[in-house]
Order: sequence, then structure tokens, then C-alpha cells
Amino acid sequence: MNKYTNGFSFYASICFAIAAMYELYLFLFGLKYGFYFSTLMFFIAEMGLAVSLFLRKKIPLMASAGLISVLQVVGLISSATGEYAHFSLPAFLALLSYVSLAATVFLSLKERSVVSKLWFISGSVYFVELLYSFVSSFSNNSFKARALVWFVEVIFALGLIFTGLWIKGEYNLLNCANTKNEPHTNIATVPGKRDILGNADKIKEYKALLDAGIITQEEYETKKKQLLG
Repeated sequence: MNKYTNGFSFYASICFAIAAMYELYLFLFGLKYGFYFSTLMFFIAEMGLAVSLFLRKKIPLMASAGLISVLQVVGLISSATGEYAHFSLPAFLALLSYVSLAATVFLSLKERSVVSKLWFISGSVYFVELLYSFVSSFSNNSFKARALVWFVEVIFALGLIFTGLWIKGEYNLLNCANTKNEPHTNIATVPGKRDILGNADKIKEYKALLDAGIITQEEYETKKKQLLG
């Protein structure tokens, strides 16, 4: 499983590196018109995501996700307070995706079990943003003109999904290792245990031992049959 988990982090790093190269292209192309600081910062942040995932370092990954979130907040404020003030739903959804990524990494650092259930939130929200943008582009006939943008954004969304899968896999590996290292007491030999726990609770206990690799499938089935009579 560790091989596949590391593979997810590598795939995610490739996706974010591609997105970063696109930001660099925009920055260099835009130099003839002016210095676009936000584009340069997005390049740095996305390259930070790529490098962090390639090295499988969670703290720099969380910092990079936080930087992108801050940049997105600044962009939302600018669009809402500028000369042509408006609220951008795609930009807001993208912000939620970035914040979700940073939160997921933070929770994984704290070894919270919720990351194994909510790992997909960041990528899913970004795909919703993409879907909304796709529909909008078809309605105003701008899809072909933005084809490269769509390609890069799909790659970025895949990067978020791969990152979530890596975080989930890392947590599962750590949780499995911690479970195996915990001291085990045979519940069948504890005095009074049979009187305290019902048969259903005992079966759950044995199932947990089976999942942790402490007992075999055959031993589990034997105990289960005994308890069920």
C-alpha cells in the first residue's frame, strides 16, 4: 500500500508542477504589459505544492495551500471592491477548495480520523467550480478561447484528488501501524468480560482484532460461531 500512497503524492506533484508552469507562462507573457505580482505568487505557491508533495512534506504543503488561499481572498476582495465590482462564484468555490486542502493537511498532521472520510472534499469542490465554469463558457461561446485554461484547471483538480488520496493513505498506514503496536489483551481470558459485553460487542472486538492482523480469519470465524451459538 505504501507504494501506491507514494505514487499518489508523485502524481499530484506532477499535476501542480504543470499548473505552476502555466502560471509562469502567464507571468512572463504579461511582463510586456506590466508586472503581475499575484501571478508570480500563484506560481510560487503552486510550485510549493508540487515540491512538497514530491518530497512528501506536509508542513510546507499546508503552508503552500494557505498561501494560495490568501491570494484567492485578495483576488475576491479586489473583484468585489473594484470599479466593476462583482461576486465571482467560481473564485469563491476555488477558495473553499484551497482552504479545504490546508485544513485536510492540518488534520492529518494531528492524526485525526476524519481525514480518511473527508479527503475528497477539496478536489470535489474544485470540480464543481470547473463544472460551473464549463457551463458558463458554453453559454457565452468562450469555450474554445479558454481551452488551455480548462486543461490546466482539470490537471489542477486531479492534483487535489491525488493529494487527498495520498493523505488518506498516509493516515491509514499510520493508523494500522499504531494498532499493531498497541498491547493486546485476549478478551476471552479477562475475568467477568463475558458478563459485561454482549455477544454483538464481542464480535466487534474480534473483528477489530482481525482487521489489525492480530488474529486470523479462521480464528475470527470460530469465535463468531461460538458467540452466535
